[in-house]
Amino acid sequence: MFRLAAFFVSASSFALSFSEIRMASLFGDNMVLQQRSSAAVWGWAAPGARITIAASWGSKAAAAADKNGKFFVRLSTPGAGGPYSMTISGDGTVAIHNVLIGEVWLCSGQSNMEMTLKKGYPPPLMNQEQELANANYPNIRLFHVEKKMSGAPETRCGGKWEVCTTETAAGFSACGYFFGRDLYQALHIPVGLIDSTWGGTPVEYWTSEPAMMRLPDYAASIEKNRTAQVEFAKAMDAWNRELETADIGWGRWNQENCDETGFAAAGGPVSFESVGLAGFDGVVWVRATIVATKQQAAAASTLCLGPIDDEDITFINGKQVGAENDWQKPRYYAIPKNTLHEGENVLAVRVLDTGGKGGFSDFGAVKLVFQNETAAVSNWRFRTSVSLQSLPARPVFQGRSVSVLYNGMIAPLIPFALRGAIWYQGEANVGNAFQYRTAFPNMIRNWREDFGQGDFPFYFVQIAPFAYGNNMSPELREAQMMTLALKNTGMVVVGDITGNVNDIHPVNKQDVGHRLALWALAKTYGRTVGEYSGPLFRRARIAGNKMIVEFDHAAGLHFKGDNTAGLEIAGDDKVFHPAVAKVEGSRLVVWSPQVKQPASVRYCWSDTAIGFLVNGADLPASSFRTDNWPGLTDKIRW
Repeated sequence: MFRLAAFFVSASSFALSFSEIRMASLFGDNMVLQQRSSAAVWGWAAPGARITIAASWGSKAAAAADKNGKFFVRLSTPGAGGPYSMTISGDGTVAIHNVLIGEVWLCSGQSNMEMTLKKGYPPPLMNQEQELANANYPNIRLFHVEKKMSGAPETRCGGKWEVCTTETAAGFSACGYFFGRDLYQALHIPVGLIDSTWGGTPVEYWTSEPAMMRLPDYAASIEKNRTAQVEFAKAMDAWNRELETADIGWGRWNQENCDETGFAAAGGPVSFESVGLAGFDGVVWVRATIVATKQQAAAASTLCLGPIDDEDITFINGKQVGAENDWQKPRYYAIPKNTLHEGENVLAVRVLDTGGKGGFSDFGAVKLVFQNETAAVSNWRFRTSVSLQSLPARPVFQGRSVSVLYNGMIAPLIPFALRGAIWYQGEANVGNAFQYRTAFPNMIRNWREDFGQGDFPFYFVQIAPFAYGNNMSPELREAQMMTLALKNTGMVVVGDITGNVNDIHPVNKQDVGHRLALWALAKTYGRTVGEYSGPLFRRARIAGNKMIVEFDHAAGLHFKGDNTAGLEIAGDDKVFHPAVAKVEGSRLVVWSPQVKQPASVRYCWSDTAIGFLVNGADLPASSFRTDNWPGLTDKIRW
């Protein structure tokens, strides 16, 4: 269920801490802080509250919460080590345990970065069972950001730090894990990895709107999109009013005392399938009972409901305590003191399903949590109210949104201290590859500016051969290679690891992670690793009926098995012919009997070409062209 419009009407209350102090999402047990840094530490408390942060390694800082309740400090960190603890004190106390100091990397992109150790797409990851069995590294810590699209920058995200084990690594980015594993094995210090990924997503989703607006190519479409958002919001408001009018339970079945005639008993939290409503799209009201002691009724608590498919509005004793429309997001609703009363309390949840499965999905997550104890939710009952078939079609957003993943999955991480970022994305931008020349570097600058840690390392993976069917992907790979002009970047080429050009997800993520780690070890950590990049086109010149092509990172340049597949040459007529080539040092001499006056050489300039040109470290060359003739995507705009 990939719903692009859901973020426009979200109204959730999200609480992960039962104290009066709430820390930002990345601060919790098992976390890793960047070594030798001035690490940002932030959270929320009562406006004006004086907050003190003390770390067991000896650093201490204090700040007052601003008018919105946010507090922010910088905490100096030592060299790698741990475990340590942190204590945040004010109106209440939060203790964070098992903290390591080491190297923190953000792992982001689309499905090839998202692909986990356990879940292939299929086929499964190469050597999957062995890799899972060996994924036990207590000093590698993993934070998986829950998926979230948002129309405005979020302050929090779902996720928690976990120690790397067979169980926790199973659901983590395989590419990110292999990268982190190589770093740990080389550096022998703690490594923290943050997985913020979403398959099938374009770079425009991952860039803030102010940053996108500085690109003239995008400004007009963004303005048009804003208009579409306003119109969509109006249409949704009108549709929701019709839904409320048709919903016979609205204003009645949320009340503590109401006529429950027609409600049926359920054995637990209601999924539509479990109560005979498979295929029903519309509103179902669910009621349950919470029994509280006098002490519990007077205390603050958090209502945990797990994910609800698709949307909910939740009440306790007739008072709304939360609402959310993200079908994947677990519900955590903060319940203020004295909302409950001693004895029986009524939980009422209005569930709206718009397609597919509906209702509660994680029955074990449903509970009411106090600081030191839990109250059960029981006596479940339900009643259908209105079917969507009786209403006009629900509005569908017609625009193309930018920034929705930056807002939901990057903004909540800012400005957590990082060493750098790795990135594997581009497949979703093949159709506007020419724009990617500016959009991708723009995203990198955007992240660097917003994290406020200078030009931190940014290493990325060039997309692999795949049968897109439009021959535009070489232009995307070219745009990625051009991004190397940006300071402190590096590119991994994977044109040699694809066993099936009809599968967009190569199963060999080990080599991808390893090659990313080579860049980091060589350029970020100054380690001697030998060559860390495949050959990269530098320049070309014409020499009679031949072209001389020069490369960087080309020591030991050769064709595997003397296979020159993918190499082509053309004259001014732009008709390409298979080429003959010989290697002279770090250069290629290229010619064809059919081309008397060469004008251009191209290598692997197709969707599916797998190259055999490598250097002495067996790292493959990027696809390239020596011409700048008009491309297929030059005039295509987002």
